[in-house]
Order: sequence, then structure tokens, then C-alpha cells
Amino acid sequence: MTRGANGFAARRFPSTWMRYSDGGNDPRLRCGGSSPDRTRHDRVHDRERLPESSSPVVQLGAPGEENRTLSPEEAAEIEPPEHIQADITFMQMMIEHHDQAVTMTGWVDERTTDRDLRLFAERMRLSQDSEIEFMAEWLQDRGTPLRGDHAAHTAETMPGMLTAEQLEQLEAAEGEDFERLFLQFMIQHHNGALEMVEDLRAAGGGMEIMISRFANDVAGDQSIEIARMQQMLAELDS
Repeated sequence: MTRGANGFAARRFPSTWMRYSDGGNDPRLRCGGSSPDRTRHDRVHDRERLPESSSPVVQLGAPGEENRTLSPEEAAEIEPPEHIQADITFMQMMIEHHDQAVTMTGWVDERTTDRDLRLFAERMRLSQDSEIEFMAEWLQDRGTPLRGDHAAHTAETMPGMLTAEQLEQLEAAEGEDFERLFLQFMIQHHNGALEMVEDLRAAGGGMEIMISRFANDVAGDQSIEIARMQQMLAELDS
């Protein structure tokens, strides 16, 4: 896989988020837990749309006081949460994290003939590529680089990332050995992404609307994929 000067797999980022609507009905992008007519690709595009809520806004009262429903005028004056440094760091690190997963999925077709695993990996590759594009555009729109001070982090310091030795082991494997290693390592990788979402929230991040939606999608989608990979691994070992 060709890599650019920034170390990521070479890919072209879209000029606008509207590019995410292209191919939105591609069935290869559907993942468990979504409506049949909805795709993970659609939900990446949906983060661009921030419709005004028609629901009443309730202001919590001080201790001993009742809550109060704000008027539409009062609600309109509330500033939405803005991103913080923890959000930027999360997106920069998650790009690197996703990029390694894309590398791993790129080895599947040449190393196994298992149809279910090949389809699962292709779906994962497409969805994570879309999310990398979204994260890159989010960072670029805020005038921040795709890589930050954490760029020197190793697999030992970024949750779930495979070490160089693990990557070499996976790349060298074939057939059933590759299938087992791929599932084991990708479960490790996905669990790391869940840990990164938890770290983001613990740092006070994830409050900006788009970051909140994205972090929720990462946690939900990768939890579903972990369960599916655990099932596939159990079937392989049975």
C-alpha cells in the first residue's frame, strides 16, 4: 500500500463533506445495528447536517429549585458547545488508528478465500476510509494539522494499535492462520478505539455536536463489529 509523506496510506480527501453522499446506498457499507435503508456511510454524511431541534429546552434548576423550560428566544441564545484540544487530539489519533485498520483489511483478499471474512473486511475498509475522510475534513476546517505532537506515539502508547512485530506476523500468515490472527488482532484494535472514546469523554471532550455524533458512531459500530468477530472466531475454533 502506497504511503504519502505524512505516513498515512495514500488517499484523496474530498473537497467538501457533500462528497460523502456519493455511493451512500452501497450495500457493502451496511453494518449490523443499522436500519436496512441506512448505511454507516450515510451516517458519516449526516454529521454535516445539524438541523435545529424543535424539542423544548429545559434549564436545570439550582439545588432546591425547579427546572425551567426556556422560551424559543432564550434557547436560540444558547451557544452550542465548541471543540477543545482533547477533540483535536482524538481526531488526529483516530486517523492513525483507522489507517492501520485499513492496512490490515487490505491484506485479506490475498490471504484467505473465506467469503464472509472477505466481505466483512471490505465493508470495514470502506467505512473506515469514509471516516478518515470525515476526520481529515473536520481537522482541516478548524485549521489544525492531520498529525499532532502524538505522532511519535508507538503501538505501546496508542490503545489497541498493533506492534510492528504483530503486523509482520499478520502479513506473513495465510489461510486459517491468517483468519485467526486477523480476527484476534482486529478485536484488539477495536477495543483500543473504544478506549480512545472513553479517554476523550474523561478529558471533557466529545461535547461539540459533530464530535459527539462521531464518537457515538465509533463506539456503537465497533462494539457491533467486535461481537461479530468474536462469533467468527468461535466458529473458526469449533
